[in-house]
Amino acid sequence: MNKIDKAKRDIKKHIEYLKKTGVYYGEKENVKLANHLTTLLDEVDRNRWISCDDFKPAEEGTYLCHFSDHVIETYPFEYCDLDNTWGVHNVVVTHWMHKPAPPEGD
Repeated sequence: MNKIDKAKRDIKKHIEYLKKTGVYYGEKENVKLANHLTTLLDEVDRNRWISCDDFKPAEEGTYLCHFSDHVIETYPFEYCDLDNTWGVHNVVVTHWMHKPAPPEGD
């Protein structure tokens, strides 16, 4: 488990504690903080490479992909081949991530 995954695990424990104590003691700030931390964790997951060995995207769409030939480009995900690979011909996607949001103000 890498540093990011360890930190995420610890933060998730704190989120659950904040939610439980916030609801139990009526402390709205604890629940509010837990919600903000959850949003930050979601952003961390959206902005990091995910190994295809771990899992493939849950939804069809276009993702930023790292291919086995070390090319990085956007590529559609619709389904996996029978051998559970995602790619074209002999070049497969090894890692993927959500496309970043466009710059603000554009």
